[in-house]
Amino acid sequence: MTDGRGDRRSPPPPRRDGLREDRLCLRADAGRPFLLVLPVPDVVDGDAERALYDAFFFADTHTFGPRVAWPYAATKNDEPFTLGGAIAAATERVGIVVTATTTFEPPFTIARQTLGLDHLSSGRAGLNIVTSAGDETAVNFTREPLPSHAARYAIAEEALEVITGLWDGFGDATSLPARVDGRINEVSEIRTVDHDGPYFRLDGLLGMQRSVQGRPVLFQAGSSEAGARFAARHADVVFSGHRELADARRFRERIIELADAAGRESPPLVLPGLYTIVGRDDDEVERNLNAILDSLVLQVKLGGLKEIGIDFSGLSLDDPLPPLPEGTERHQTGLARYRRIAERLGPVTIRRFLQETALTGYFARSIGTYTQAADLVQQRFEEGAADGFVLFPGGNSFTQMRLFAENVVPILQERGLFRTSYEGTTLRDRLGLARPERSGPASTRTPERTPERQGAVS
Repeated sequence: MTDGRGDRRSPPPPRRDGLREDRLCLRADAGRPFLLVLPVPDVVDGDAERALYDAFFFADTHTFGPRVAWPYAATKNDEPFTLGGAIAAATERVGIVVTATTTFEPPFTIARQTLGLDHLSSGRAGLNIVTSAGDETAVNFTREPLPSHAARYAIAEEALEVITGLWDGFGDATSLPARVDGRINEVSEIRTVDHDGPYFRLDGLLGMQRSVQGRPVLFQAGSSEAGARFAARHADVVFSGHRELADARRFRERIIELADAAGRESPPLVLPGLYTIVGRDDDEVERNLNAILDSLVLQVKLGGLKEIGIDFSGLSLDDPLPPLPEGTERHQTGLARYRRIAERLGPVTIRRFLQETALTGYFARSIGTYTQAADLVQQRFEEGAADGFVLFPGGNSFTQMRLFAENVVPILQERGLFRTSYEGTTLRDRLGLARPERSGPASTRTPERTPERQGAVS
């Protein structure tokens, strides 16, 4: 490792990675990586906007986790939509991406809350769609078992159709600029969602004006085959987790191929997670890493693994790591990532495996100087492995978030790889995404019903 501010490389020539050029130049300014940040405590004080980050990304599992982790787990005293509203009031430019589960939350509620946040923030909202993965989440909504992986994505397809229809209930010309005979709305321009599908039945209308950015930006985080196909058809942004550059590049290429096959004019942006522990020099990096390792509560990680079907019950932390399950109906993407970590580590103890996974071993990772972190961002962006990153400050640390913002971002700016001022006013403006056209008349009626409706509503 070298001094963090000592060897700032000059901007490299434009990348050439064999993919179609129009699939790479997704922005009019022809290229810089987007940076979203996972919120950490005490973050609503303007640091994200001073760093010119694109958005906050609020992940949510909708559960306190398995009972085995309860003695050690910190309470969760907020939820994304409430916290997103508070951040909207405290900020002016940064985007706000919240998470909802289509498996258990009604489409009307998701659509209403997200569009409400979009209006509150003047067009800065995004919706991260998840299908949920564990029985620990399911029991918070129903006593029925968690639906199968395939059923969860079938529910998501139908739920998203309803959600976007509800968002488009009012058009840009629905509300009249002035009262006409006492009327303020052109009723002929109002569209209800007349929907009768396998999982949802409604004749719905939000009664809310269309978003200034058309619709909230859609995020999706599944990397399974079903998740990738869903994202390629619908998402504006795909959140992914790939440690190795080659894996990340292949996944991005796959998303582009699937989007092409689905007839999309532009593919989604692909933003892998990036876990960072940074410092000025080797010694500071080592101190920061050790402080984070000392703070880890591995029992919490045991609970998180149990949610996706990896159960070490009856074993001690210093026992050898046993073979991991080969398949699951819970979190297929998560299991695949942990299996890759185990293969990479080889024979280790459960403790060593947990330490590696706690340092988000399935994301791109930079444990090094400020320059090395900037180098990693630059390399992955230029070599077609990412359109940007969702930043995970090491140890969920405000200190690490600030170190990255104050030291790595300036290096990226000097290399011409990050903005020096915000452009536009909406989240779509930030991400270079076109404002979507209003959907056609929202009427879908398919009389066939399915018995697997756990968590769905009618």
